[in-house]
Amino acid sequence: PVYQAVVRFSPRWKWRLVEEYGADRFTVEPDGRLRFTGGFPDADSVLSWVLTFGDKAELLEPGELREQLGKLTKTLADRYRRS
Repeated sequence: PVYQAVVRFSPRWKWRLVEEYGADRFTVEPDGRLRFTGGFPDADSVLSWVLTFGDKAELLEPGELREQLGKLTKTLADRYRRS
């Protein structure tokens, strides 16, 4: 299945969104943040792509992937906090 993802970005990533997907794949919100909508071949593709933006991106939809990403980042935070 194709995963439709909605992601909110810091405006600093506009150049990358335009370069990778084109200027018509996102809208600018009133506060300047960017709302991107795009299709991905699988869940792992969505998650790994969002993670490349660090804390400058927020996965909004789909809800089940948002939940999965939250669990993953908690696991990572716990792992590196113990080191």
